[in-house]
Amino acid sequence: MIDDWWAVHDEHTTAILAVRRVDVRTLNEMARARRQVAGELGEEIRVGEKTFSIGDRVIFERNQRVREVDRLDRGSGTGLVRIRNGTFATVVGVIDPAGGDPAHNVRTREGDVTLSQGDVARTDELEAIHERDAHREPAPALVVELDDGSRAILPRGYAEHSTSLGYALTVFRSQGITVDHAFGLGGDALFQEAGYTQLSRGRLSNNLYVAAPDCPRWEVGHLSEDTTQRDHLDALVEALSSSREQIMAQDHLPSRPSPLPDDLDAIYRQHADLGRWLAEHAPTDRTDQLAESWNRDYKARTAGREVQDNGDELATLAQEQRQRNDWVARHQHKVTTWSQLDGTIRRYEYRLGQAAAFARPEYVTHLLGPFPERITESERWQVAAGAVEAYRSRWSIAGEATIESQPTNPEQRAHWDAMAATLASAGFTSPGGTSGQEADALWLASLWDRVRDLDRVRDEANLERVAAGAP
Repeated sequence: MIDDWWAVHDEHTTAILAVRRVDVRTLNEMARARRQVAGELGEEIRVGEKTFSIGDRVIFERNQRVREVDRLDRGSGTGLVRIRNGTFATVVGVIDPAGGDPAHNVRTREGDVTLSQGDVARTDELEAIHERDAHREPAPALVVELDDGSRAILPRGYAEHSTSLGYALTVFRSQGITVDHAFGLGGDALFQEAGYTQLSRGRLSNNLYVAAPDCPRWEVGHLSEDTTQRDHLDALVEALSSSREQIMAQDHLPSRPSPLPDDLDAIYRQHADLGRWLAEHAPTDRTDQLAESWNRDYKARTAGREVQDNGDELATLAQEQRQRNDWVARHQHKVTTWSQLDGTIRRYEYRLGQAAAFARPEYVTHLLGPFPERITESERWQVAAGAVEAYRSRWSIAGEATIESQPTNPEQRAHWDAMAATLASAGFTSPGGTSGQEADALWLASLWDRVRDLDRVRDEANLERVAAGAP
């Protein structure tokens, strides 16, 4: 891999890629050692735990403003240049602080860059930099040449903590760059997305090299052939077939395509018939009455007032609620079916409401008023608009035709009542000036969503406690 890189590195742009940082560090040292043996690198400089040489290719890992040598020499500009995370440069010199403050009249050993005292004290920002440097232990400062030809001085802290050798880099950092030749390292750390990135960075060639895994993943059985290591190419194929794509939570939700018009009409009809049956046959829900009675007694005890003796009433309510829960359990299939139909209709109307909020047709704004700016009000407006649009679409009401009069067709009248109840629940006056109370029996069926989600075991325990008069 390093041999192939060496053959083209002098005349072409290159990138050596690996998934793991430890592999990147090893490859960087191997490439740097190859250049040292060939005499391409100059004097070696140690900055903290890192070592650089004149001629080394480096990569920056953090945005920073640093002193620009060329601009200072010309006596123009602010003397600062911004270096950006992920960009490259070449080490061309080192400033030796032995002769004094490195900001004053110092020449690089091999970069031949002169800094004058008058040029460096231009701005408050530069003065702050010099003041920090004055209190720091003297250390060599790197001079680098950026890809645009300008030269900059890297502070010791930046060179030590935010600069690395740039011959090899991780696959993640290589995203977005393009070179002439790319050399990718395979192995047990490779996966599908990383392999695709490695094989798409080069203009002229993309090369992928297979490496034996650190921990070979084969099983040892009782037969001698079971101890044979799996072929490396098979391992590479398996790695490139393994995806680590990160998927957003909403992408895990099941796909819910919009129903077809004919299916939609059947859904509305079945939803209305089943909702009507549930509303007519279901025992009364006593949950709110039980909660109100319990809260009233609790407040009385907390305030030190006498608690009214309503044990018989609570026992009766508890018994009725228990009977309701039993009824719900026996008709769970119908309740679930109605809830699924209701969810389909709500999603359909929600999409129509979103479209109406964007298009804002005149027949909707005439009925509901202009689209509000506040989020809470806009949500209610979209709910009501979706119900209106669904009604008009199902019954082929086009143009500016009004929907304020109640239809005579019983099935259409049922849909009209449901739409009126939706508008009323969203805070709008229902069409025709009614409050939508005639559709309450149908609309109250939506409470089954809450009933279905109740924990029956918990309810039974609470009801038994209330019936026994426990606080």
